[in-house]
Amino acid sequence: MYLIFALSGIVLAWWTEPANAAQSQRDFTELSLEQLMNVRVTSVSKKPQRVSESAAAVHVITSDDIRRSGATSVPELLRNVPGLHVARIDSSKWAISTRGFNGRFSNKLLVLMDGRSLYTPIFSGVFWDVQDTFLDDIERIEIIRGPGGTVWGANAVNGVINIITKDSKKTKGTLVTGIMGSEEHGNFAARYGQEIDQNSSFRVFAKHTKRDAGILPDGQNGSDDWDMQRGGFRYDSTMSSGTNLMIQGQVYTGNAGQLVGFPTLTAPFTNTFADDASLNGQFVLGRWSSNSSTRSKLNIQMYVDRTVRREAHANVETNTFDIEAQKRQQFSTIHDVVSGIGYRWNRDTVEASEVVAINPSHDTYHLINAFIQDEISLTDDLKLIVGSKIEYNSFSGVEIQPSARALWHVSNSNTLWTAASRAVRTPSRAGVGVSLNRAVTPGAPPIQPRILGDKDVESEELIALEIGLKSRLSRAFNLDIATFYNIYDKLVTTEPGTAFAETVPGPLHLVLPLTFANNMSGDAYGIEIGADWRANDRLRLRGAYTYFELELHRTPGAGTASNEAAEDRDPRHQLSVSAQIAFSHNIEIDTTLRAVDNLSERDVGAYATADIRVGWRPVENIELSLVGQNLGQNRHLEFVPEFLTTKETEVERAIYGSIKIKF
Repeated sequence: MYLIFALSGIVLAWWTEPANAAQSQRDFTELSLEQLMNVRVTSVSKKPQRVSESAAAVHVITSDDIRRSGATSVPELLRNVPGLHVARIDSSKWAISTRGFNGRFSNKLLVLMDGRSLYTPIFSGVFWDVQDTFLDDIERIEIIRGPGGTVWGANAVNGVINIITKDSKKTKGTLVTGIMGSEEHGNFAARYGQEIDQNSSFRVFAKHTKRDAGILPDGQNGSDDWDMQRGGFRYDSTMSSGTNLMIQGQVYTGNAGQLVGFPTLTAPFTNTFADDASLNGQFVLGRWSSNSSTRSKLNIQMYVDRTVRREAHANVETNTFDIEAQKRQQFSTIHDVVSGIGYRWNRDTVEASEVVAINPSHDTYHLINAFIQDEISLTDDLKLIVGSKIEYNSFSGVEIQPSARALWHVSNSNTLWTAASRAVRTPSRAGVGVSLNRAVTPGAPPIQPRILGDKDVESEELIALEIGLKSRLSRAFNLDIATFYNIYDKLVTTEPGTAFAETVPGPLHLVLPLTFANNMSGDAYGIEIGADWRANDRLRLRGAYTYFELELHRTPGAGTASNEAAEDRDPRHQLSVSAQIAFSHNIEIDTTLRAVDNLSERDVGAYATADIRVGWRPVENIELSLVGQNLGQNRHLEFVPEFLTTKETEVERAIYGSIKIKF
């Protein structure tokens, strides 16, 4: 930690010296701040638009940010985004959310990869242990903080993360990477890309990841080592008349260790054992697009996805088919309309354990949707964006999610935006049919709490009000500020019922039913600040600060188990500062300092830590890196899972070396 502060002091004293010609030959930060503000994102309105012209709280992680991050997984790439709370639970599990309600299954954050939903409809959330790809193939990651239901639909309540991979034309040749270190026990990947002809290209890749087990808070081994293998391909073709075709697919298999604690009816009332979860899956995605004119564009996308998880809690298989069509039509210089329709089919099988069951164990459910959004140019400097999505789902029926946004270019360097939106989080399979045994309370007889789904549970609702400012204070300094006030209704709670006796399994015990209901409301508010200063070609400094408050209110007359403690599941304050430094034409140093406030509901203390990466290119096609992670403490706890009884482990100080060879 002290070494990083010392290096930062040396750099700040040194950066003002002019770079010599040799050092200026390569732009270590790739894009100027003006170019960064003009990066085109698609996740806000499902059409390309500049970051500076998007009426939303948008953050973009570029491919160069990824290369210089020192991260070895997608969740690690998200750590320094303003407004995101990213916490590791164990070696392979993460809790990631924005604007509250964090947990292993953060059910108000929609995550996509190239438009394919990674959200599981069984538990409402993302299994981050299987969401991966070849990191060098990622073009950018677009993070939208705030509702995205108007264009993305249900469950895009508090935000959207869209991971976008590169066109295969940009990944020609062979790239081999290797990582080895104290926690990373052999991460290897290889990619090969090639042109087929002047209009088409492809790439293939294979990747192996192996991470060491973590340490429990009591110092014991966490039995959570992680071992995954993955391979995939992508094909891109530009056909006649501006028609494009993209096809991609992946297959993965592996194991994720975990320490599981199952409740028992006799002393010591918890059976703790090591479990090796078996994970595998496949998907194929195709997208066809046509630019029939400069004013019209049509996209059709379809994918099939299969995932299988076999672990102590349950064996789960999910099959998904999704198809959607989207059209953009510019009717005049005033109206720019994007509309679309979609259909999703899901079929799953859940084999119960002694702790978790879902009724029925086999089910098929559907999602049908349509949306329209119009960007109206009232003047050259003022735009109004209005639209809505209407969906039908098998759990809660018809849902409508409208929004209205306004964007005002106050000056050449300042843009003000505001938004009002409605979004919903629809019930999950678990929400309507789960039976989950919780920790037993000793006694005579013992008491077994049991969470039960309810087929009448309704969608959670959000009304969100946002105001933001995007400001370019100088050619070298950008500032992005977003404030929000969220009003939640019909939040899901667990309500106690009348206890009853049960003799099977023995011994005699009382079961306390806790049934899902919609008996809570809430208010959340906060501010998210991101700053980016490009001092010169040698030094770029970035900072992020988040302040967040959540206040939950139990419906009068509701039971005592309404989960109001969830308001303390997210940090009130988060701060990060990072520096990208070019010492010469082939040496880079990247440092990040992070401070995260405590989580009182999860009994997790505040912590501060630091990462540092030193990169060296001895020749143009070889890159060597030495990375230190979590250098502030020997180890620290970041999150305690609120759902399913897996044991959390502490994040340890780590060091690793990596090599990339391109030919």
